Amino acid sequence: MYQMVQEMHRSAEAVDAVRQAMSGATFLRATLVPAERQVGKELGEIAGLLFGEPYASGPGFTIAFDSLLQRLRGLALTGVLRTSPHTAEQIINAWVFAFPALCAHDPSRNPAHPSRKPGYLKVGISK
Repeated sequence: MYQMVQEMHRSAEAVDAVRQAMSGATFLRATLVPAERQVGKELGEIAGLLFGEPYASGPGFTIAFDSLLQRLRGLALTGVLRTSPHTAEQIINAWVFAFPALCAHDPSRNPAHPSRKPGYLKVGISK
């Protein structure tokens, strides 16, 4: 009986060690980050072909595509928190609707663009 208890204790410790190795920030960084970077890079290389014209040649296409990747990553990570599967679809549909405008937008003309002079967000009251 004593030997069986020791074996169970050892098994529990081993299972806990494996569980700890496969969870948390260290696991995510070691396994998901390199894979995610590779997928993002490969998708970025074919993004223009996937979306085609006029989107791919739009001045905001790169930012629009990056926005899509960020949104999809966020939806994947928060999927376990949502109670309705329809919410993700509604979010994606809203992004699809906004995509043409994002592609057509010239980010260098954005009033909040870092290349603007200091004070660009100051709002005055005109009389």
